[in-house]
Amino acid sequence: MEQRFNERREVLKMTCKKYASKLSNTAIETLNSLYYSKDFNLLLCSVAKAGSSTMKNQLFRLQKGYYKDGNIHKLVHFLRANLRVGGIKEVKELMYRRKKNTTIMTARHPLDRLVSAYRDKYRDGQSRPKGKFINLAKNAVKRDTGGRNSRNITVTFTQFLQLVLNDQRGNVNNHWEPYYKVCTPCVLPYQYIFNTETLNEDFSYISQKIGANLEVDQSFHAHKTSGTTSNTTTTHYFHYYTFVDPDLLRKIYKVYQIDFEMFGYEVPEFLKRVL
Repeated sequence: MEQRFNERREVLKMTCKKYASKLSNTAIETLNSLYYSKDFNLLLCSVAKAGSSTMKNQLFRLQKGYYKDGNIHKLVHFLRANLRVGGIKEVKELMYRRKKNTTIMTARHPLDRLVSAYRDKYRDGQSRPKGKFINLAKNAVKRDTGGRNSRNITVTFTQFLQLVLNDQRGNVNNHWEPYYKVCTPCVLPYQYIFNTETLNEDFSYISQKIGANLEVDQSFHAHKTSGTTSNTTTTHYFHYYTFVDPDLLRKIYKVYQIDFEMFGYEVPEFLKRVL
């Protein structure tokens, strides 16, 4: 297992070096995604749609008085690193004390993550989007309908991808913001990179290592390819991209190219054909 994590760190290190001139050298925004368990000296960068609920749930279970009821994203607020550790300077100091602390970030195949966000926040195109996501959807659909009434809108996967592209111009929604921006791993030295495709194995190993002996909640489904631990997406999601315009696919890949490379994710054949 240590070899697995060493290999992931090496891939990340090489990618950071390759794109050094393009990447931010600050990690201030990452504070919003960091959580810390003082009892186990465990720091987590939580990435939306990449095992976030599962990992927050595990972190919460490490605390005394754990109970399961309630929205886990609200329950773990008291574990935010800016409340428990301090600013980015203090976080960096903590991360460099490797013998005392364990630091983790998570990643998922970028194409799987986008489908997961679409199915969750845009209800798989079957009904009106959730809460705050309706406004983003309205703008996307109005462009396609010539500004006609969008009160009862549903969003196609192609419209969602276009929405994701447009959102890159401003404050990117955390459910599809690239990992290298959310956790800034070229600035913050994470010891362990978890992949949702191997989340059970990754977490079980670290859990035993820190003496927590917790198991991942089996309700998490990463849709990994059966019988493999490689960083591939699965045919389970391929059909979502079948009728997406090649130019749009190329633009989506451009947004997540660094994530693909930094976390060793395979570019599927259907995407390779249009690049």
